[in-house]
Parts: sequence; structure tokens; C-alpha cells
Amino acid sequence: MIKRLPNFTYQLHLASGEIEEAIKTKDDIRAFLNGLFGGKGPNGEVAFVAEKGINLDGLKKLRKTRLFSDEV
Repeated sequence: MIKRLPNFTYQLHLASGEIEEAIKTKDDIRAFLNGLFGGKGPNGEVAFVAEKGINLDGLKKLRKTRLFSDEV
């Protein structure tokens, strides 16, 4: 199915267990959610690409999304 619909490749990444291994602390969870909700890196990098999945290495480099308050 992925060969026909490469925009679903992220589902393989989500099912791989790699994300659970990488995201352990509250700060990790906060960075993960920030990336999913639009946080961008200094050069416009994004955390999520449908054809690849989550860029786990870049999560902590993202600026805070406008969707999060200072309390989040």
C-alpha cells in the first residue's frame, strides 16, 4: 500500500516503536506535540513529513508553535 500511497509512510514510522523509544520525558512529549502542531525550526524545518514520519533528531530545535500557550 505504501508504494501506491507514499503519503501514508508515516504510519510505518508510528508503528515501528522508534517514537516510543525516543520520547520518554515530559520535555520529549512537549517537543513531540510542539512539532506535530506546527513548531518550526530556525530555517523553516518541520517535525512531520507524511512520506517519512517524525524527525526525532530535530524536535528539540523547533520554535514553539503559536497553538501552545506559555503554560504548555
